[in-house]
Amino acid sequence: MANFYVRKTGSDSNNGTSPATAWATIGKALGSSGISSGDTVYIGAGVYREVVTVNMTSATSETKIIGDIDGSKTGDVGEIRWTAYLTHDKFVSGTSSIIDFNSRDYLSFEKITFVACKSSVAQTTNGTISTNIKFIECYFISGVASTQLLSISNAPADSSFSWLIDKCLFCQGLNTSIFLITTVAGTGNWNLDINITNSLFLGGNVQINLNNINTGFAGGLIVKNCSFIGGSAALQALATGATQSFPHIMQNSFLFGQSSIGIVGGNTGQIIEDYNYFACSTPRSNVNAGPNSVATGSYSYHFHLGQEIWQGKQLKPAFTPCLDSPLLGFGNTTGAPVFDFMNRKRPSGPGLNMNSTGGAVGYIEYHDFGRKENSVIDGVPNPLKLIGPGDQQFLFAVQSGRTTNISVNCRYDLLHGTGSKPHIALVENGELGITGVTGNMSANTNTWELVSLPTFIPSGDGYTNVRFVSNSTGASGISYFAAVDIF
Repeated sequence: MANFYVRKTGSDSNNGTSPATAWATIGKALGSSGISSGDTVYIGAGVYREVVTVNMTSATSETKIIGDIDGSKTGDVGEIRWTAYLTHDKFVSGTSSIIDFNSRDYLSFEKITFVACKSSVAQTTNGTISTNIKFIECYFISGVASTQLLSISNAPADSSFSWLIDKCLFCQGLNTSIFLITTVAGTGNWNLDINITNSLFLGGNVQINLNNINTGFAGGLIVKNCSFIGGSAALQALATGATQSFPHIMQNSFLFGQSSIGIVGGNTGQIIEDYNYFACSTPRSNVNAGPNSVATGSYSYHFHLGQEIWQGKQLKPAFTPCLDSPLLGFGNTTGAPVFDFMNRKRPSGPGLNMNSTGGAVGYIEYHDFGRKENSVIDGVPNPLKLIGPGDQQFLFAVQSGRTTNISVNCRYDLLHGTGSKPHIALVENGELGITGVTGNMSANTNTWELVSLPTFIPSGDGYTNVRFVSNSTGASGISYFAAVDIF
């Protein structure tokens, strides 16, 4: 298991084994003379105009293609954009998918922006499958005539894929399918094993079509904690008349402004939904209402679209629930992803009346809700307090070569609960050579304790983050944090 490198300054005649001898194209890395099973290839910043058919020997263990956005591996800092616009972004020159998996397995893509042109971003070859595919923290943008962004076409019956899509952004401007799965029907029922979590869908939908639709059923698409904004039905499973042993599941998701119906099943029982909020005119068709879902329009959706800038506050990702939004604390944490789109823990955010330990519906929680404390102090005035589970993150400046210390007085009350105690964390910053590390409390309730992180020396000037984390299992549990030294 080796590391390889692709950079805009590289050459495909190099061996690819170091930043200095990097390859120039992703196609080389995924070609017959590129990486092997279990390897990792780091892609340096830049625009890669290429379409690739994967021709490496099919992997048998996870093989990673990672966008090195902070430059910690390649030395190139910035966005990694992989596009099917082969000439420039104003001329439609590419008619193929960016990636044809070509029956190859165990490929994991991270931190890459994919721009489709006239076809999809990624597809499986007709009549074949590619298993154990992952897209993590990737951004997918449709092209001028792309009909879907991800495509599994004419997969054989009884095909299990084991795909994971987590913390991704999808923008489909044509109001068509974002993820289209077509399968050839068999006589039985089988589990597609496709999981989509913590992702935002702008326009378009996830659609499963079954050929010969009166026999067999391909189920097992699991959608949890996603936000669907606009477009047509967020999830469609078209298999009229088929029975099912592996239903599709949608949970903890936010459906806003769909032009037709929120969720569409071919037959009742093919889709199970619960803990979802429907802000669309017709929530369901051939789908039983989840007992904990809301589709009456009674809840305010109350989310961020940038208005916090007018209030002199830090910008939040679009469609983040606002403070005290009913979308907070509404979801079920059982079986939900542990971390949200921002890779910060669920649940987080006080919810209505500062009294909820449930997760938010949608792709993201509400973070950074600390308040100033005036009475419970220990030498340092105005400590920060968090009520319930959640965290507060601070940006601070560091200097190259300077030894840096972080020490924080921490405390929690009896209502915090019996779970993990509060902690502080230095967030990893590869660009500045900073490794993430955590400092945990050990003291009992209502006792101030000085928690210090190991000193570190940044490799460059810049800004990095420290995070104060309440692990309260009680809705009203309070954690206190008073910064003593951050320098």
